[in-house]
Amino acid sequence: MSRIAIVGAGPAGTSAAIHLAGQGHEVCLFEKSAFPRDKPCGDWLTPLALQEIEALGLEEAGLRRHAGASAPIARTALRAPSGRTSRAPLRRHGRPVQGLCVPRARLDAVLAARAVHAGCSLVRRACPEVTAQTPDFEDFDLVVDARGSVAGPVNAAGLRGYWTVRSDALVEAWADEVSIGTDPACRRGYGWVFPVDVREDRITFNIGVGMWKADIRPGHGPRERLARFLVDDPLARKMEGAAIARTRPVGFPLAMGGWSVPVVGRGRWARIGDAAALADPLTGDGIGNALLSGRLLAEAVASTSGTGPGLPRAVAHGDAWQARFEASLLPELRRAWLLRQLLTATRAKDAAAWMLDRFPGRLRERMHAAMFGACGYRQAWF
Repeated sequence: MSRIAIVGAGPAGTSAAIHLAGQGHEVCLFEKSAFPRDKPCGDWLTPLALQEIEALGLEEAGLRRHAGASAPIARTALRAPSGRTSRAPLRRHGRPVQGLCVPRARLDAVLAARAVHAGCSLVRRACPEVTAQTPDFEDFDLVVDARGSVAGPVNAAGLRGYWTVRSDALVEAWADEVSIGTDPACRRGYGWVFPVDVREDRITFNIGVGMWKADIRPGHGPRERLARFLVDDPLARKMEGAAIARTRPVGFPLAMGGWSVPVVGRGRWARIGDAAALADPLTGDGIGNALLSGRLLAEAVASTSGTGPGLPRAVAHGDAWQARFEASLLPELRRAWLLRQLLTATRAKDAAAWMLDRFPGRLRERMHAAMFGACGYRQAWF
């Protein structure tokens, strides 16, 4: 079996580590921070992401118990620049499914503990350079860069904060609904309101915005975008007077996928998750693809572990991962990118919202299912 170094113990790194350890490999996880540690994002676990977590040996009930803070999600909402809002139950092929919001500080700690339980070594060390030639990794058969978007080509930015609101101040449905809103001033960005911790007397929401770096200019950045979103979004306006606690908004980089074919593996080196720019270019969701990329990397390693004598077993691991990425994840990223192109213009968003409202049923269900991760884009349209 191979000795494998994985740098970064987020969802991508821990997913790969757990799957690889299950194959019998010696896995060493390098992480610069102690757990629990915060990682600003939307905290949204799609139904597909929950499937990947279950494949790691953590069912939803166990994840919620270990995390200690969560919000089960049953409904989704999309608000167009016109203000027209499309709401739908979270379904896959006509059957109800459930998503979950879990604060990243809790989620990453649970996944890291699961990796250690699976037999991985967790070493606290910063690794600013991650290549097969880096001296620290010379003795490893495979070096995996899973450091997140800071290691990838950052092309977008997000800003999020937490608001805690009295439960009796809100419409009950908002406690299990994730909501995305758009406006004309930010053609390729959006704002979100996601419940992340539901208690009997209070609910904590993740409220934030994301936008592409190319669209940021003086007076039109994430902070201005968030201020506008808090005025335009109906739920945010209602929460304004009911909030009993707020955190200061925290910014974070994003590495969105796109049409081009990035190099994610070669020889003894591989890159997964946000480090490989695998976040959904339409919605910005990165956790689901991060978890999936860890599993697909492990499958690629398994497919090349039988290399003949005289040749290091791991020499083709990176190349196998590149091929698997291009055959599976890349087509989905391209479908999301194409849909984003179609929905960039304000008129296009408004027209889509009108269609979803005017012709409900299967069309609305499939649109919501794809955008909120109940199914892939291929199953929804193509």
